Amino acid sequence: MPRILAAAADNRVALVFGPEDHGLSNEDLKVCQQLIAIPADPAYPSLNLAQAVMLCCYELFLAAAGTSQATRELARAEQIDLMFQKLRVAFRSIGFLHPDNPDHILFAFRRFLGRAQLEPRDVRILLGLARQIEWFGSGGHAVLARAAGEHQATAGR
Repeated sequence: MPRILAAAADNRVALVFGPEDHGLSNEDLKVCQQLIAIPADPAYPSLNLAQAVMLCCYELFLAAAGTSQATRELARAEQIDLMFQKLRVAFRSIGFLHPDNPDHILFAFRRFLGRAQLEPRDVRILLGLARQIEWFGSGGHAVLARAAGEHQATAGR
C-alpha cells in the first residue's frame, strides 16, 4: 500500500475489483499494472467484494498515516499498454509465445513489470528492446550474419 500511495501522489491510480463470482477477466487484468492478493484461509479462500474493498481501503489508510515517501512519475497506462502490444509482436516474431495461448507468458510479464512500477524512461527502453527483437525476428538475424561474414572476409585479407 505504501507504493500505491507514493504512486498516487503524482499519478492517477485506481483500485479495480472484480465480481465476487469470478473476479477480474483477463481483459481487465491486462490494464492492471499491479495485482494485490488478500491472503485467506484455504478452507474458505474467497471474500465478498465489500470485504475486499474495506480491507484495501483500511490498508491504504494505515499506510497514509505513516508514509512520507518521495514521489516519482510513473508511466501512464496508455504507455504501458502500447509497450505490451509491441512486446507481444516482438515475442511472436522470435517464437517466444505459444501460438495457442500467448497471454500466458504476457500475464507473467505484466505481473513482474507491474511490481517494478515503470517510469516513462523504463517504458522507452523496453519499447526499444521490443523494436530490436521484432527486427531480429523479421529477418534482422540474416543481416547480422551477412555483416559478420563480410567482416570476417575483410579481416582475412
